[in-house]
Amino acid sequence: MKIIIDRIEGACAVAELPDGTMAEVDIRILPDCAEGDVFTIEKDEEEMSRAKDKAKKALQDLFG
Repeated sequence: MKIIIDRIEGACAVAELPDGTMAEVDIRILPDCAEGDVFTIEKDEEEMSRAKDKAKKALQDLFG
């Protein structure tokens, strides 16, 4: 999904989504963003799997 930064309002970037709607995004997750910047957001299945495995291992280590 591609989003376009429409404007910055304080700690939020207002982004235009592919369907034309607007959404507020915390600028901490979009480093150095500026008006007109285009970001591609995609789901990373491999990273999600690694994170789940890491969390599962931490819970097993904690609770046995």
